[in-house]
Amino acid sequence: MSDREAQIKQRAYELWIQAGEPEGSSDQFWYQAEKEIDGDDPAASGKGAALTPAEELEKQLEDTIPASDPPSALLP
Repeated sequence: MSDREAQIKQRAYELWIQAGEPEGSSDQFWYQAEKEIDGDDPAASGKGAALTPAEELEKQLEDTIPASDPPSALLP
């Protein structure tokens, strides 16, 4: 394992712990850690508002999951 991978693994673990150890979201924490380590994350570099991993996940979900259809205007 390279030094970069070890750093990403350690940071992803820290993010996972901070988020309350949620199941099934390891990829999210890995990608977030990768962004931070590679310097691609504005929040990590101080260029933007820092988001917790849970907030970052919520933000990403808002952008990818469509809202429910609004109720019909022609209800019986």
